[in-house]
Amino acid sequence: MKVFPSNGGYLSQYVAGHCQTQDGTATKVHIKLNLPKTSLYSAMVMIEAVGFAYGSAQAIRSSWCFYQYLSTLYSVNVNNVYPGMNAEAVYYSTDNFVCLRGGLSGYFSGFVLNAYVNAGDGAGIPISVQAQAWNTNAGNFY
Repeated sequence: MKVFPSNGGYLSQYVAGHCQTQDGTATKVHIKLNLPKTSLYSAMVMIEAVGFAYGSAQAIRSSWCFYQYLSTLYSVNVNNVYPGMNAEAVYYSTDNFVCLRGGLSGYFSGFVLNAYVNAGDGAGIPISVQAQAWNTNAGNFY
């Protein structure tokens, strides 16, 4: 579901992406978004993960917040409500896209991503997941 159309995009996007793993050894998830490193616009973004970590029998509710301005990430903040996954970092990939990293509490995890881009020049930017990797890399993967 997409809410509040704005300049060809949406201010809130429910289920902007879906992530799941069948890998029982993964301790990290890396998610590459379609948001490019750019000086063409600024964007205040919050990405929220909501789901379940089967291996630890815990709910997932985490978020990554950041402000992208002139090709730089500012005010990066992560929040965790339930212990099924910890939002850990926001970084740029080697091909210049915004990436998220989360730490998993157990194997066989799955969640949906909700996206909120409702301030700055980037208000209404459609957000989607380009790629996801489940591994043990505690640094930048993409």
